[in-house]
Amino acid sequence: MTSRRATALKVTGVIFGVILLVSVSLAALFHFHVERRWTAMERRCAELRAELSRTRPSLRGQATPGDAREDYLAAVAAAEPFAFATYNTDTIIPSLAQDPPLSDADLQKLLKPVIVPLKRGAARERFERKLGLDLRPGEEEIDYNYAVVRIAAFQARYLRRQGHRREAAELLLDACRFGTDIGLPYLLMPPLSGLSDLLQETALARADAAEIARELEILEAELPARATEARWELLHMGTAFLQTEPARQVELRGWGVPETPIDWHFGWSLRFFLADGFLGADRICRDLDRRDGWPWPEARREWDAPRPASTERDNPIPSHFESMEVPFDMSFRESLAKLRILRVAVRYRATGEILALQDPFGTSIQTRKTSSALRIWSAGDRTPIQLYRFQGKEIRDLRFHPLEDNTRDPEIFLEVPP
Repeated sequence: MTSRRATALKVTGVIFGVILLVSVSLAALFHFHVERRWTAMERRCAELRAELSRTRPSLRGQATPGDAREDYLAAVAAAEPFAFATYNTDTIIPSLAQDPPLSDADLQKLLKPVIVPLKRGAARERFERKLGLDLRPGEEEIDYNYAVVRIAAFQARYLRRQGHRREAAELLLDACRFGTDIGLPYLLMPPLSGLSDLLQETALARADAAEIARELEILEAELPARATEARWELLHMGTAFLQTEPARQVELRGWGVPETPIDWHFGWSLRFFLADGFLGADRICRDLDRRDGWPWPEARREWDAPRPASTERDNPIPSHFESMEVPFDMSFRESLAKLRILRVAVRYRATGEILALQDPFGTSIQTRKTSSALRIWSAGDRTPIQLYRFQGKEIRDLRFHPLEDNTRDPEIFLEVPP
């Protein structure tokens, strides 16, 4: 009897030991898996910092040493008195409504605090973008950045009327760089529309057109891209994850992290949950490079397609990231289409050559010669494309319509003289 009891105790001890050993092994294996994914997140964040840190060539002459940030901040601060809550205001500069109106000298003095630091910042050797909103406005904030580029376009129009076309072009191109640095494609629309007006002037010198062509080619390489902007948001999220202590989990709810304790599907581990969610969002960002190269109809269908329903076992961070941080592709394609149309136009004005460039909305930028001009257009999208132009001292919206056939999709187009 005693022997049987001893044997039973030994068996129980062995079973308990095996269970303990398996439990410890599984815990160690899970810990190893968690640390491996956390290390992968740290490594990917370091890679993103290296990828997104870039130098930029000077648009003209020798680049000025330093960061453009302080210059841009000065321009934005000076633009605040001219800013507006909506895009439907009658005029960007309230002082122009004075009776009697401002003299030219007073107007130039009024705009100088915006124009000078804008041009100085565009000439800097770099712009060190920071994580988060940085110079961008929040959802409830007035967009002073947009006031900066509209003021630049307004001033360029004044310079054109004075016959200073080269100076006007340089200011518009500097405003474009301001938009590419901040990474918002809509900031390019006022200066690009100003350049399209300039290129339609018959008095534009070929040498000036050639210089504009060179600088536009530089700017195209700097245009905001959807995949790049998504990577900035991914780096922002990953940095927040790496710096957050478990006790401050609630601060991450804006990234799709629940306020409640992590579910058992993720081993009750916040560390594993964050790393797994980040790597899932990273896969989405990597896939954007492929999707952004799709033809526009296919890309539009993919965006509109319903997403598979998630389950409680799915990490909510990737789907939240895609819905909140991955922007729609159309605004990026619009700015690229507009810039490429200008590149075709300015090359034609400079050399008479018709440049062949891909159309973000179709196969290639289309051209057709008439008796008096070269017509250049993009296929556009079914949604009307809104750009901005000046009328008198006011800036009003201009919608581009089909070039010839009203049954066709709206097109972005431009006519330039030889």
